[in-house]
Amino acid sequence: MQRLNAPQFVSRFRRNKAAVMGGGILLFFALVAVLAPVIGGNPYFINYSRILAPPSHSQAMGYDQLGRSVLSQMIWGTRTMLNIAALASVIAALVGLIIGALSGFFGGIVDRILSFVVNYFLTIPVLFLILVVVAIYGSNTFDTTIIIGLTFFSPIARQVRADFLTFKEREFVLAARSFGTSSVRLIFREILPNVLYSVIVLTFLNAGRAILIQASLAFLGLGDPQTVSWGNILYAALQTQFTAYWLILWPGLALILLVLAFNLIGDGLSDAFNVKSGAKYLI
Repeated sequence: MQRLNAPQFVSRFRRNKAAVMGGGILLFFALVAVLAPVIGGNPYFINYSRILAPPSHSQAMGYDQLGRSVLSQMIWGTRTMLNIAALASVIAALVGLIIGALSGFFGGIVDRILSFVVNYFLTIPVLFLILVVVAIYGSNTFDTTIIIGLTFFSPIARQVRADFLTFKEREFVLAARSFGTSSVRLIFREILPNVLYSVIVLTFLNAGRAILIQASLAFLGLGDPQTVSWGNILYAALQTQFTAYWLILWPGLALILLVLAFNLIGDGLSDAFNVKSGAKYLI
């Protein structure tokens, strides 16, 4: 089976200018998150003389209604948003990979039960479900991220299931089975490496969705008040939306750019993994 080696993959990815741009945007935000303790200052420091002060040369993003630096909050909020995106998307990937692999490989009653679970989650509005859970159990950022991850697994599970159904009938898998290869080895050594591409792509797309969900929760007043996030800035801006435009401008622009970056990278990875139409290969 033909495989795409690392240099070929990098070359194909670099030819996608939009994906490269998305990677640059994500790298910028990642650097901001890493350097937050150095460049972020204290996001909770209040300067009463600068309440709702507009952007200026001394403070590029202005101040909020409490006199806190919006720039400092944005920097620390970047770390919060990337942590949420990473944790939620990884949880969704792991759960979806396990359920999809078991369902597609074993079939039968296992497939019917797991497919029912996946379809059940697909029929529920994700945001509504998370709203209910957060309203009941509170808005701790870590717990909310776990919930988001556990509700995002369905698309990955369906894709992995479809891939397993296809690959388990391929010649190399049938040959390995004829030699008495165990089911565990067939799953992890023969099939799984060939379906990871779709999991990687969907993981990046889920990262963008997780950020939007968290920001939506915070905007509705269900964010963690003890955590600095872009959504919390937007929620606070509701009181001054007509007099302090900068409180909406900066977090809104950052959300658009970060979600766009994840989507562009996901599309670029999808193109890079597909060597030719109808045939998908892995590094």
